[in-house]
Amino acid sequence: MIALSDLKEWLGVTVSTYDTMLTALEARAVAFVEKQTGRYFGAVEAIEWELRGDGSEKLWLPESPVKTDGTAAAVADLVVVYRGWPGDDETTLTHSDDDGFLLRSSQRGRFPRWWLHRKGGELWWCGYEYDVTTKRGYATSGEPGDIRQLVLDLCALKWNLRDKAGLESETVGGYSYTRSDFDENDLTAIVGALATIEAWRPGPFA
Repeated sequence: MIALSDLKEWLGVTVSTYDTMLTALEARAVAFVEKQTGRYFGAVEAIEWELRGDGSEKLWLPESPVKTDGTAAAVADLVVVYRGWPGDDETTLTHSDDDGFLLRSSQRGRFPRWWLHRKGGELWWCGYEYDVTTKRGYATSGEPGDIRQLVLDLCALKWNLRDKAGLESETVGGYSYTRSDFDENDLTAIVGALATIEAWRPGPFA
């Protein structure tokens, strides 16, 4: 998510000796934030969401759908396939059909929530399985600013503790580096971290 050069600048590291360590540290920090928020903050990737209809006009998407460049997706960028029950034949639902779907969003807090709105008075049939294929993620340096700052702060926290006694560590070139996992104590130690996590956790759909 964060370029190695940006991370090194934030940490004040000017040598390449620890590049591998710092790359791994950043990846662990991102994974921790994703686990805490239940959201994805990596590079753009293809994704298939397996969703279930609830008998309403709205089929909520877990995350924001995007194009390959990380910009917001259009309805034509999504493919929807449905089954009436496990093992049933698949049927493709085309957005341009009269009974197809529209892509809609609304702003909730710091980020939009997206859903597919069924056209022609049709519903997302209760119990039906809908597979929605699209992309998710962020272009390079396109991640949300508060999440980016949190990852930088988490990396700095662990980096500054690398020589403390009692932490699981390894030595590379005579330099001690902690490999302890991130936990909620790390969030408590960073001002505003818990608020950022809470802001990005999925809330109730409306």
